[in-house]
Amino acid sequence: MTNIALIRSEGVLVGFDARGHTGFADAGEDIVCAAVSALTQAAVIGMQEVLSLPVRMERDDRAGRLMAVVAPEHAPSARVLLETLRLSLSAICAQYPGFVRLTTREWRV
Repeated sequence: MTNIALIRSEGVLVGFDARGHTGFADAGEDIVCAAVSALTQAAVIGMQEVLSLPVRMERDDRAGRLMAVVAPEHAPSARVLLETLRLSLSAICAQYPGFVRLTTREWRV
């Protein structure tokens, strides 16, 4: 299962922490894992390359982990990307229950 924590700072969405593999299908054939990966990577690329925001990022391809967080002062700029990510991941969770779990946690800077 892929566990994704949406990270908030004082209630404002500032990032995400995605961990694990969905287990929907074998590696290389897992459309659910591919969808989650594409969405999270697109959010990071959008924040870094399009918006030129400094993003604190941790990545471990073997463990299937990608964490990306912007400082609270950059949250307004990243809002559209992060809210789109939230809605998209929520749709995947609804469509593939048991393979992706979405939670929220508070970030302490």
